[in-house]
Amino acid sequence: MRNGIGILLMLLLTTSCYREVTFELPGDEGGILINAQLSTADKNHSVFVGTCSPSKVSPLHSAEVLCSVNGGERIKAEEVMVGSKPQVEYRFDAVLNPGDKVSIDVSDDDGRTASAEVEVPEQTGEIVSIDTSSVEGKVCFSIKIRDNRNSRNYYMLTLDHSFKAVLQDIVPYEGTVFDFEVTGSRKGIRLFNENDPILSGGHVGGFGADDIIGSGVENVNCVFTNLHFNDGVATVNVYADSTMLYDDDIIDYYISGVKDNTATISLHCISKMEFDYLWTLNTFQVSGFHMSEMMEPASIPMNVSGGYGFVSVSSCDSKTIGLKRQYLRL
Repeated sequence: MRNGIGILLMLLLTTSCYREVTFELPGDEGGILINAQLSTADKNHSVFVGTCSPSKVSPLHSAEVLCSVNGGERIKAEEVMVGSKPQVEYRFDAVLNPGDKVSIDVSDDDGRTASAEVEVPEQTGEIVSIDTSSVEGKVCFSIKIRDNRNSRNYYMLTLDHSFKAVLQDIVPYEGTVFDFEVTGSRKGIRLFNENDPILSGGHVGGFGADDIIGSGVENVNCVFTNLHFNDGVATVNVYADSTMLYDDDIIDYYISGVKDNTATISLHCISKMEFDYLWTLNTFQVSGFHMSEMMEPASIPMNVSGGYGFVSVSSCDSKTIGLKRQYLRL
């Protein structure tokens, strides 16, 4: 999702079948593209920067990316070399709290500039409890949430996983089996839901008239509101594919044991604008080189001055729980 606006731009720039989309394409000269999803849960933050034109999105290397909190010292974000991607990742460290105003200013060697300012929202909800179970390769989470009922609030759920696994390998030509231990973690693991009433806008099997986009949208980003909470409390049921909990570089091994196995569920309090933006991304079902048509009409929120993209920040309540030892052949 963090590269979502880049993906969204590329889809829009290369597709001619969309209508009634509130979006201004870049001119021939192009412009700076900024995408960031900040959170109080992290001290280390990533900003993704590129350039966009009517035909493509390109990475922007050696840009000056300056970040500040509440008008304080401007922190220079450092470029991270992570291979070929549509946008370049820049990182900076800052502790964020509700009410803080975060500014991001980007400039390039051609003198172009773009900026965004966002305010950290109040944390209006909290995770009360998490129950887990495992069914047919799924790790299921039942998350009880308490909400401030005095306003319409917007949320997103995310899952991170940390583990220490014992793997088995075979010595070539000898057939000798040996064990070795690895430690790893994954962030932003995809959460699925099977017609959960909260995540489907209160309408099991589809979305109702109260929803922004319409019916039949898969809630890929696990965003929801407190509209269908009962007396300020709701239980949301989601699951993760157990094979997606582990790093890609261990998929060729047999996992003989897992210990120090923990999952962190985070409840992000987000702005209505970020909710609208993530709902817009939900309308795209990308698989290989195919994609579904965007439901219309649709509005694509952007909040970057002098450029393109979307910068957001969330307040976060997280709970870490232990997962039962699992034996998986990936």
